[in-house]
Amino acid sequence: GNLVTCRDWANLPFNEGFANYFETLYKRDSLGYEQAMWHSLNHKEDYFAEAQDYRRPVIFNQYTEPEDMYDRHTYAKSGQILGMLHNITGEEIWWAGLHNFLHTFEFQAVDMRDVQHIFEQETGQSLHWFFDQWFYEPGHPELHIAFQQEENEGDIALNVEISQIHNTDRQPLFRLESELEIITENGRHTEAISITDAVNRFTFETDSEVLDVIFDPAGVQLTERRTMLSSEQIISRLTHPEPATRFYTLQYIEVHNQVAEHVDALLEMTQSDSLHPLRAEAFRMLAGTDDENVYNHAMQADYDQQPHYEVRRNALRVLQQFRDREEVQERFREAISDTSYFVSAEALKQYAAAGYEDALETIEPFHDVYSWNQVIRSAVVEALQFIGSDEAFILLMKMAAQPGDFSYKSDALTFISGRRWEGRLADQAYELYRNTLDDPYVANRMHAIRGLARAGDEQSIHLLREYRNAVAHPDEQALLDEVTGMP
Repeated sequence: GNLVTCRDWANLPFNEGFANYFETLYKRDSLGYEQAMWHSLNHKEDYFAEAQDYRRPVIFNQYTEPEDMYDRHTYAKSGQILGMLHNITGEEIWWAGLHNFLHTFEFQAVDMRDVQHIFEQETGQSLHWFFDQWFYEPGHPELHIAFQQEENEGDIALNVEISQIHNTDRQPLFRLESELEIITENGRHTEAISITDAVNRFTFETDSEVLDVIFDPAGVQLTERRTMLSSEQIISRLTHPEPATRFYTLQYIEVHNQVAEHVDALLEMTQSDSLHPLRAEAFRMLAGTDDENVYNHAMQADYDQQPHYEVRRNALRVLQQFRDREEVQERFREAISDTSYFVSAEALKQYAAAGYEDALETIEPFHDVYSWNQVIRSAVVEALQFIGSDEAFILLMKMAAQPGDFSYKSDALTFISGRRWEGRLADQAYELYRNTLDDPYVANRMHAIRGLARAGDEQSIHLLREYRNAVAHPDEQALLDEVTGMP
């Protein structure tokens, strides 16, 4: 952003897209290919989530405010596009193009067409098609992939059909330079393909029966893909060398409600997958599965077996299904002392959710324990809500009264102000709300206003009317006008 920067707000994705993609390249160099791919897949999913709400061109000058450009199109989608450009140009041309670009435009402001022209010089090819569809048009391809094979006198012809099924009223038909992996009884190989039309058909000759055909197994393309898989194909893909294929297969199992049919394969993944986030995903999907093998695998997921905290945390969620077993209660107790704050926090929540008699006694000592990002205190707030006793709620109000702008305090205030309390708890809540009206943070004061309005008793309404005459912040004024009925 200092040596070369974007010419205007519309080209902000130049800055942020390169920053986003270079995170992936850094992870590839420092942590290895699989961790880098997992990072990239998460960014891809972030963009897809936003694309459910809206799709705009990445280079976009029709924003209401410049800050509108700070979204996942600018960051995640731009990074994914640059990854596809890297894939098209190849390693040598990619780095040569970047060096050429930085030397040509140092201390200048640029736009994406400048990037395009440099890479056209390096490749000797027109890249209008790539930059136009990805940076200047909205959306992304949604593909349906199917294949069938025909045998004729010992020869096997494989027919593959890939259709672009997205709405083309406001999105283009895309051109994709990609590959198919063809898996047969005799091995696997890849075929380069170009997708340009609404329906694209390819035919290949094979030397043996085709077991599976995988589009873009490395997950380079920014596409949503739909297909139908047999159980054998699912099991095979869960052990595929590419993490993207394994991840998409987990998504397929979940979307098609096939966890019960693939418990053994998912359990194997929790033990043997080389990428720990995928082991964690497999455990997450098994939560709620009443199966003895699932229980055994989750119980064994301690630090020695699963050194990554995400895996141990998700294994604890699996054990909630078996909470009535004494061994599970003891496992939760042990996990509360885990070396990871995140695992400890999960154990606190699971212990409370299980309804054990000593839950409050076990959890109370952690209400004032410091941890990174207040992970432990946030878990205690959630656990106290599970417990649901008067004593738990009193402790919750004590935590809500602590000074500072912490997420756990906001969570506690959200819960407390969302209920109407009776008896001594009503008195405790009133004192909490009254004191919180002096809190320096507007969001906390607004929780107190909502809580007093929900209480609705004479002293609460009187306090609200007094506060309304003194308050200055417009958000509070609007809320007070709403809850007191006074314009």
